[in-house]
Amino acid sequence: MSAVGFTSAFAPQLEAYLAFKSKMGCYGASRIWYLKQFDAYCTTHGRTVFDRDTVEGWVSEQLTRSGRYRSWMSYIRDVGRWLQAHGQRDAYVLSDRWKAQRLVAHPYLLNREEIEAFFAAAANLSTTSPWRWQAVAFFTLMHCCG
Repeated sequence: MSAVGFTSAFAPQLEAYLAFKSKMGCYGASRIWYLKQFDAYCTTHGRTVFDRDTVEGWVSEQLTRSGRYRSWMSYIRDVGRWLQAHGQRDAYVLSDRWKAQRLVAHPYLLNREEIEAFFAAAANLSTTSPWRWQAVAFFTLMHCCG
């Protein structure tokens, strides 16, 4: 078993990858959590080759439990790239087809009455916090600048 608790055939590579990321200043707990999930999947399913079936199998299983955010996929994609850069040329890098589609933002624009009501409320902010004066100044400046 590794220092992080990896148990699969990929434990040494995952440990080395995390050590590399740590030296680069990346200490994210979510990276470790998701890589532990990948490691557990590999242990449970007897996966010993970092190939398309292994990676996409884990991703497919993970998608059944995750929400609409897919930032965690970058971790496994990064491991594949790291493995390739460190001599494992046949390591699979997760395809871009798994990336989440970009959603076009539709901002809500206030109408004139809502704008006036917002700035009137900001000007009459009642709080004991020192932020009161800063908020009034900031929103007044915004209002004056359009």
